[in-house]
Amino acid sequence: MDFLQTNRKLNIRFKRKDTTLFLFCDGSDTFSKIKSVLFSHFGAKEEKEINLWASDCSTKYADMAMVSDFAGLSDNSIVLVAIGEEVPQPIAV
Repeated sequence: MDFLQTNRKLNIRFKRKDTTLFLFCDGSDTFSKIKSVLFSHFGAKEEKEINLWASDCSTKYADMAMVSDFAGLSDNSIVLVAIGEEVPQPIAV
């Protein structure tokens, strides 16, 4: 069942190194909006320093893309957080 049709929020895990932050996200949330919440929690000075990646590092999420644009994102998905030029390590899910 599509989470947008049920008006459910997704619980998404944002991970960087040894830190995990759980956020409830709507399908209409842009990654730019999410980055505005994340940057201070992960030690970045500005939102634009944050890069968000799929857990297998196959996709870097664009700022203006919405959560609903990615069928692979579901409840309890993991999104990797990188700061600046960091390259996150893929994780097995």
